[in-house]
Amino acid sequence: MYLFAMALLLAVFAGGMYAGHYKVFPHALLSTAYKTYKTFVAAVQVNPPPPSSAAPRFEFIGNDHLTDPILVPAGRGRFREYCPGHAGCITVEYAGRGEVRHVWPYRPDELEKWMEKEEFAPDFPYEHSLGFSFLDHVMIASQSQYANGD
Repeated sequence: MYLFAMALLLAVFAGGMYAGHYKVFPHALLSTAYKTYKTFVAAVQVNPPPPSSAAPRFEFIGNDHLTDPILVPAGRGRFREYCPGHAGCITVEYAGRGEVRHVWPYRPDELEKWMEKEEFAPDFPYEHSLGFSFLDHVMIASQSQYANGD
């Protein structure tokens, strides 16, 4: 059994050396995967994920308070400390000296159910595509507040 495992290991090593030297299958596939991995690691190091703590997320310049409330866009995984139990907050409203005034939870599952209703189908044609998930693929592009506070 030990000799078989060693022979198999040697064969895999020799096959890898052959594929790397002559650039035959699976060299291109593994080379692309390695480049993607290096790019991902470099991007994560340059742009670390946003902090999940309630630390200040903006800085006052020239004043010590906000004259008007502001909406801060968020999305999946953002501001989880303000919207526990959800995928994050869709928007957070700050006022005064940076206090959170209002939060709107991000609920992509409810949006998906709303889009599937027959009454909205003519205005918002929608169908499931293979591998699509609202949670994974829908991103917040912009937001604005309605007069009723929504």
